[in-house]
Amino acid sequence: MTEQSASRSTSTLNHPHTWVVAAEIVVDDSVARVADFRGSFRTKVEQRIDALDT
Repeated sequence: MTEQSASRSTSTLNHPHTWVVAAEIVVDDSVARVADFRGSFRTKVEQRIDALDT
């Protein structure tokens, strides 16, 4: 690791960051219709997932 890359690695720890993860979930037709209409849907355990693109 170079001095410059070590410096960048430690400096990123001092700044808050929001991580975003793209994921694909297989759903049935009724869930896909709800996601398309509302822009989100709930999983079977009631976790809300925003549908950014359907």
